[in-house]
Amino acid sequence: MPRNIIKYVGLALVMVGIVVVMKNLFANDTEWKQPTTTTAKKGTYSATVSLTDSETKAYISDSKLVVKDANGKVIDEWTTANGVHLISNLKNGTYTLNQETANSKYYLNKDTITFKINGKDERVSMYNIALTEEEIKNGVSNTSNNSTVNPSEEAVENTSSFTSLTPYILAILSITLGGVILYKTKKEY
Repeated sequence: MPRNIIKYVGLALVMVGIVVVMKNLFANDTEWKQPTTTTAKKGTYSATVSLTDSETKAYISDSKLVVKDANGKVIDEWTTANGVHLISNLKNGTYTLNQETANSKYYLNKDTITFKINGKDERVSMYNIALTEEEIKNGVSNTSNNSTVNPSEEAVENTSSFTSLTPYILAILSITLGGVILYKTKKEY
């Protein structure tokens, strides 16, 4: 009887480890989601714009973003919903990205991100800093400034679920310990 219990504990540890790995590998709340592309006119390109939490890299909804061309003409404006926003049919040139309103749980990013379209599609990322629970409770205004990231394609941060190694380390330890227990109980039979 005790061997069966030990065997099930080993099996449970292996299963927990596998579930943790699978959950983190296939988590889609922080993965870069390339929006459905539309057919661009010849000689035009697209910009994929994201607004994410500066710490967790999770996408932020309910924030208004605006992209303008070099002459200050509004090219596109939208309220963030789920992931990224695709702006198509952009000609080569310089554009700016600004945040006009912020989700009530985040500081407004007052920085202007300037990006260039130069013969290829671009990715542009803006980040917000979350208000603390204490700040939300005390009604702190979310109109303070917070930082952005250089919008060049090379500087776009990884927004995959691989933001922390801790779950993977714990999963490996769980799988290894469970495997050792299973091996030892099988060997004793």
